[in-house]
Amino acid sequence: MATEPLKMPNTELLFPLGQRINLPGHFDVPVILEDARPLGDGGVGGYECRLRLPDGSLEEAVISAAEASAIATVRTEPDVSIQPVDAERLCLLIESARIRLAYAYDRQFAVSLSGIRTLPHQIEAVYQRMLPQPRLRFLLADDPGAGKTIMAGLLVKELKLREAIERVLILCPAPLTIQWQDEMLRWFGEPFDIIFAAVDQQQLVNPWQRSSQVVASLDYAKQEDVRERVWQQRWDLVIIDEAHKCSAYTKSQSGRADEASETRRYQLAKRLGKAEQTYRKITFHKQHLEQDAHLDAVLLGPGHPLYAAVDEKLNEKLVPLVGQVAFYEDRLASAPYRLYFFEIAIRGKNTKGGDVPLYGELVAVREESRTGILPVGGSPVFEIVPSDVILDLPLHRTPPPSLDTMNPQPAADFLKSTYQLECRARCQQEREHFATVCRE
Repeated sequence: MATEPLKMPNTELLFPLGQRINLPGHFDVPVILEDARPLGDGGVGGYECRLRLPDGSLEEAVISAAEASAIATVRTEPDVSIQPVDAERLCLLIESARIRLAYAYDRQFAVSLSGIRTLPHQIEAVYQRMLPQPRLRFLLADDPGAGKTIMAGLLVKELKLREAIERVLILCPAPLTIQWQDEMLRWFGEPFDIIFAAVDQQQLVNPWQRSSQVVASLDYAKQEDVRERVWQQRWDLVIIDEAHKCSAYTKSQSGRADEASETRRYQLAKRLGKAEQTYRKITFHKQHLEQDAHLDAVLLGPGHPLYAAVDEKLNEKLVPLVGQVAFYEDRLASAPYRLYFFEIAIRGKNTKGGDVPLYGELVAVREESRTGILPVGGSPVFEIVPSDVILDLPLHRTPPPSLDTMNPQPAADFLKSTYQLECRARCQQEREHFATVCRE
């Protein structure tokens, strides 16, 4: 017996976007419905749904009209206007998705930005041993020429990209100060100021406070009149080259127990290495979850194992904003325009035939009218813009109470036919190159 598609003339299905639903026959676990697109007139051919699985990945599924009616409600007179939401919270949702995807699919972001060719042991040290740790305090003790400077530079760059650090102090032997400054700028694009006696004494402003990234001689910084000014500053990251020279020595006396004598180098490093409560931290005690600082807190940033837990908690609070609209101001624009934010996901097959995520990104599509008037009519103009563009737009001071219904489908079709195809082709080329390397 043939089953005809469910027809609902003069009605519209209202889907619970951003909420968990059950789709028996498609998924064994509850999933979050992020979008539903009708196939055919009024959805007679079913609905194409975009869903987020519990592990955070995106999937697409086509459900029948009968299945759609089971999870949606019917409204006979759809609203002609949309109520805007809190623009600041919507911006937070967009930025959260952008950061999550950027670091989920580009684990070695600093390597991609730098002009170096890393070695396997450097990747293992920085990305597998150092960054995943909750407390970033390490001793690199490789042989000379093994690239310890490169490892330190990668760590600095990754933490800066995550906005986990701002002020960096590098202490090294005096002959190596220029080398450190040169390599940090050449390979990682990070400018450092060298502070030595002539610079320190001639400045009217304290150079240790003025400069946020400093290279200095260990023997100069240990001096009595200098180290006090070094200690007064808050350093987010301290790197000590040839740290073995900061060790204390044992003093033996007849008839008494051995005593440790602290050298000035040792005292300098000991004071700099002391944990400070002023560092940006976050606690994971349930009773203090909303606090941003705590005594036994840890440094947190994208790539940290605990970051996913915080990101998941944030997304739970912001899920109702998915698919919503807010107003912002662009003082440089001559005419109003629209920004659509889409999360794209590209999946492939592994060697065992299972589905694996290959790439993900938050993409912003800008829509303008040829006439410069909104709502857009006729043939709109679409353009891919940076997804962090919204960070440069202040909140609208007097947003309108409502706006006409918007249709994001043309922008989505533009994205699928242009940028997403380029991403898919790039992923295919990378997989083919990886397979070639493996065969060789």
